[in-house]
Amino acid sequence: MNGPALFVPHRLPGALVPGRLRARPNRFLGVVELADGGVVEAHIADRGRLEAILFPGAEVWVVPSASPTRRTAYSLVCARCPSLDGLAGGGPLACLDPAGANRLVRALLEAGAIEGLPRVFGLRQEVRVGASR
Repeated sequence: MNGPALFVPHRLPGALVPGRLRARPNRFLGVVELADGGVVEAHIADRGRLEAILFPGAEVWVVPSASPTRRTAYSLVCARCPSLDGLAGGGPLACLDPAGANRLVRALLEAGAIEGLPRVFGLRQEVRVGASR
């Protein structure tokens, strides 16, 4: 996509905090070094292996969680993909919040930001057709 960047608000409350992934002890947990030097544990909602995206040193963004019942104080929301063409700055951002995917795709379609697809308005999500959505 050329032109200005498109900002799509994520579904979690709070501001995105930049950091670097230090480690991923298991599929649901990331250890992130924040830009201010602090180190936090962040929940990863996407259960995929994501080895090409989540590796030590990867640029990531987390959101603080205020819930006292959570094991981690942050959620990992997105990560920068490696650049496929070797350009500095890395590749596109990857959303790592499966529950936020519908909102993201809708915003991209409405903005006409997906190359090869026309700008689309009036979308309805998960419409029932018979007994399915």
